[in-house]
Amino acid sequence: RNYARLGGKPFIGTEDAIEVKNRLRHYERNFADLGLNDEQKRRLASRLLQGAALFWWNSVTMAVDEEKMT
Repeated sequence: RNYARLGGKPFIGTEDAIEVKNRLRHYERNFADLGLNDEQKRRLASRLLQGAALFWWNSVTMAVDEEKMT
């Protein structure tokens, strides 16, 4: 299966709290449908980040090796 075909959308970081919760549920459902392990989930999720969310992720990964995150 393809993540985009499951309705995968980028995460920008300007969404309100309800949209964030809904998006997380959507991601979790899609990740389960794709049969991803934790490393694959992290990799895919981090590639969906754009805008403010990507800026945040880049600042986090400057301090901690992305490969060591769960």
